[in-house]
Amino acid sequence: MARPREHGRTMPRRLRRLALIVLLVPGLLLAALLAGAWAMAAASLPRREGVVSLAGLGAPVDVSRDALGVPVISAASFEDAAAAIGFLHAQDRFFQMDLLRRSAAGELSELLGAAALDADRAKRPLGLRAVARSVVADLPARHLAWLERYSAGVNAGLADLGARPPEYLLLRARPEPWTPQDSVLCMLAMYDSLALGARFERSGSIMRGTLPNEVADFLRPETARFDAPLIGPPGDPVGPMAVPDRTGGRAQAGPVMFHMEHSAPGSNGWAASGSKSADGRAILANDMHLALSVPGTWYRLQVEWGGAGVGGMVGVGGRRAAGVSLPGVPMVVVGSNGFVAWGFTNTTADSQDLVIVEPDPSDPARYLTPDGPEPFGTREEIIRVRGRQPERVAVRTTRWGPVVEVDPFGRTLALAWPMLDPARVNMGLLDMLDARTVDDAVSVVRAWRGEPQNTMLSDSTGRVAWVVSGWLPERGTSDGRYPASWAGAGAGWRGQLGEAWRPVLIDPSDGVVVTANQRTVPLDQSRRFGRHWSSGERAARIMAVLGERGGFTERDMLALQLDTRTEVFEAYRAAALSGVGEDGADPRVASAAAVIRGWSGRADADQEGFSALVSFRAALRRMLIEPVLAPCREKDMAFRWYWFQSDEALLRLLEARPASWLPEGVESWDDLVRAALRESVDERGAAPEWGTRSRASIRHPLSPALGWFGQWLDMPGDPLSGHGSAVRVQSASFGASERLVVSPGREEDGLFHMPAGQSGHWLSPHYRAGHRAWVRGEATPLLAGEAVSRFRLVPGDSGAEKE
Repeated sequence: MARPREHGRTMPRRLRRLALIVLLVPGLLLAALLAGAWAMAAASLPRREGVVSLAGLGAPVDVSRDALGVPVISAASFEDAAAAIGFLHAQDRFFQMDLLRRSAAGELSELLGAAALDADRAKRPLGLRAVARSVVADLPARHLAWLERYSAGVNAGLADLGARPPEYLLLRARPEPWTPQDSVLCMLAMYDSLALGARFERSGSIMRGTLPNEVADFLRPETARFDAPLIGPPGDPVGPMAVPDRTGGRAQAGPVMFHMEHSAPGSNGWAASGSKSADGRAILANDMHLALSVPGTWYRLQVEWGGAGVGGMVGVGGRRAAGVSLPGVPMVVVGSNGFVAWGFTNTTADSQDLVIVEPDPSDPARYLTPDGPEPFGTREEIIRVRGRQPERVAVRTTRWGPVVEVDPFGRTLALAWPMLDPARVNMGLLDMLDARTVDDAVSVVRAWRGEPQNTMLSDSTGRVAWVVSGWLPERGTSDGRYPASWAGAGAGWRGQLGEAWRPVLIDPSDGVVVTANQRTVPLDQSRRFGRHWSSGERAARIMAVLGERGGFTERDMLALQLDTRTEVFEAYRAAALSGVGEDGADPRVASAAAVIRGWSGRADADQEGFSALVSFRAALRRMLIEPVLAPCREKDMAFRWYWFQSDEALLRLLEARPASWLPEGVESWDDLVRAALRESVDERGAAPEWGTRSRASIRHPLSPALGWFGQWLDMPGDPLSGHGSAVRVQSASFGASERLVVSPGREEDGLFHMPAGQSGHWLSPHYRAGHRAWVRGEATPLLAGEAVSRFRLVPGDSGAEKE
């Protein structure tokens, strides 16, 4: 007898199968898509082996990489080496260098869409693409040949990849070819990031326009107690600032209105002569402070040329340079050529002026000049925007520079900046490869035209020097502190400052040159270059350590780069403890005082006392300074109190204790200090370790747009020691973009590390390699280690693979 069907059991079984299929198919499709995406991304990994032809080479070029991805380039000439540098830059860092050229030219929107429009609108008036074109047209033949070979190498490197770099796969875009103009644009992008004059003038003009002059000047001090010039006596040459009276009654202390901290491009750099080292060699140390991102700013290089190398060693008559390059440029920006080592810090000199353009009352198409009314120049810029119609931008120009804004006071402002004049820009730093002595190097720096930089030099004979680079303007009657009209005779720039005024120091008697963005020369001389110098506490600390003894080694210099002592917060500790009474203290205040007393004096990640002091200072700024600056914020919502010496003003208030500066409702300065102490700890009277507040946030530019996946492109969120007031400058996303210590001629003893890895490719084993050494401050070698991969570039039609 046939068994009846069991419909009640069969249907659930079928449904389960169907449900399983419904669940599995999308998962399998997703897995297939991910596998396909992974395969495409992997196809764009940099070459590690084989032989590739490259048109224009004079001879074969060998390229090896060590376990960190650091390349060693061996070539017959530097011109051939430049092609190999371009090939490597393209394969490891093309997206980075593409963003750099586009940011300078105002062409980001073409790749990134409307999100980049504001940035492009701000850059287009500068006309840096046209500047780059003119610079290239006037380059010396040798420099032009290097840029042309480099560009050929970049384009060959892109063509050699099995797929577009992964960023372009995500953006569904294709890389544009590279040209020598683009290399100049990359340099101009760096100069633009280092030029600070205009932003200081903007901030100062708002303060001068809304506050009493004496209050505005007090909050922008020109000198400070920590001043440490290279030439002249240390300390404040003016003496303690007089505190102006706050007229109009006490200010109302309100909630936090805006963020007043700042991070600006800076650096530490010093050179110690043979008299200060353990074995008579001169040693150079340099760590350049920049915004931190993934990949890092710099690309490590070791280039050997001009000799028959054997076993990775430079052959007889050969040359070697080791250091870092900027992706987009075939240049060792900082490093050693075996005879001379060089490094940089930003001078923070005032190379920019905002010019108030006065319209001709009878004709708005004209403006006033010392020679009478003159018509505005005009041009139209077309910004291509991905996914929408191009945007047209009308640009007006003056004899002094382009019109860049109409300020909150209704004034038309033009920007004067040497980098906008092609005659004041060159690629002269390329010639540092030929320098044999500090005297040669000083001559190279004098001729190099870029944003003014402190240049520290040491050579293989034990000598050291310091010289300021760049085209320095000689100002007329306007001193550059605030926007000013140049319509009157003698107001504008008179040309280039004479060479006799260029700061230089060769073979100092104490054997040391130290710069850390501080005022470096006596006050009267420094005013010819600017007035917004960085506070000198870092330089003073470095000078003090180097002055204590001799016998320094490379490891000693690295230890100094990692020094976290901060004198300015010792001053805040004294102020904090001065407000704590002996009897009847608030328990929370007493706990805060105990935490601060226990501070080691250093900005180390495990320090609770330093964390409390940072909060104490923030509370004081909020209570004392923000109410004073409230009119500035009302006048301009984008206003920031942007001034390097801002701590000097706050410390003077704490020392002088003027009653007119107390916020409304606060009866005494002791009460104010105690209120700030309460805010420096939590309800339990505890402060977190500094490292929990100072965690790395070093991100890839695309990671914020990728949601959860974006975290895999970023560096780990490690707790970091250091602070802006310490030699070890550090915040979550700002700090040492590299640390280099080297004695020219003894590069094998040199030390180096940098954040992020050598490669910008997410799937590369070199994407994060070396980052941990930077976090920990480890003494890792400057020169590349044992080769783990090799390939060769040979003359021939570009792109033809020989093996």
